[in-house]
Amino acid sequence: MSNNEFKDNELEKFKKRFSGKFDHLEESFLGVEFKFRNSYYRVTRQHTFDDNDTGILKKMFHKTIGEYEVIKLPIVDYPEHYETTFDIFIGVFDTIDDLLENFKIDDMSFKDIVTSNEAVFLGFD
Repeated sequence: MSNNEFKDNELEKFKKRFSGKFDHLEESFLGVEFKFRNSYYRVTRQHTFDDNDTGILKKMFHKTIGEYEVIKLPIVDYPEHYETTFDIFIGVFDTIDDLLENFKIDDMSFKDIVTSNEAVFLGFD
């Protein structure tokens, strides 16, 4: 069962809300948490660390801009507390298109995950 509000080919709606200038009135968001295939993830375009550690994170993933950060949450139940360390990051992506095309889970691109009935979006901020 999915509560996926981006099913039915609404990828453009997701792109619009998750890129460009943040505007609460336009229902845009800076981060999203979701469950996919029994694991929990967080994708954010708001840097998690301070400038120095963000630079280290970008270097780890060979990115120059690194606007989008992807974390595989080390939890069994949601919501649950976790410690944010470098080892829980599974990707950094420069643009929304880079994220949608190149972030993959089980060989499925994020653009397909966003509209998949398997994806359950848990929260937006």
